[in-house]
Amino acid sequence: MTSKFTWTLSHLFATLLLIIGSGLLLWTLSTNFGTHLSVDATVTAGMLGLAGLVFLHPIPFNILAPAIGIISLTLGYATFYSTAHSWLSASIAVIVMVAILSYGFNLRRALRQRHNQWPA
Repeated sequence: MTSKFTWTLSHLFATLLLIIGSGLLLWTLSTNFGTHLSVDATVTAGMLGLAGLVFLHPIPFNILAPAIGIISLTLGYATFYSTAHSWLSASIAVIVMVAILSYGFNLRRALRQRHNQWPA
């Protein structure tokens, strides 16, 4: 059972975080690709996106899936340029992040559904 999405102050804040994070990500990758500054900026952009997802509930799937992918790729990018350019460690970081985020948002949905069934 899905609930209808309505705009609230929380959703506006989440949208602002997602837009700022996406803008920071695009700016840093287009101007400073492969530098230490871009690593820091991509991690910051990923955390802004993650915070945006936390404030956005219920999360529409067409926003959740790409956001999880982008956040995971930012971690992979940071891992790749922070290590000795290891594709293996970057790939593992992306896979682990996708698993953690997918499980976390699925767990939150399950807890919210079960909360409705708790006795008063």
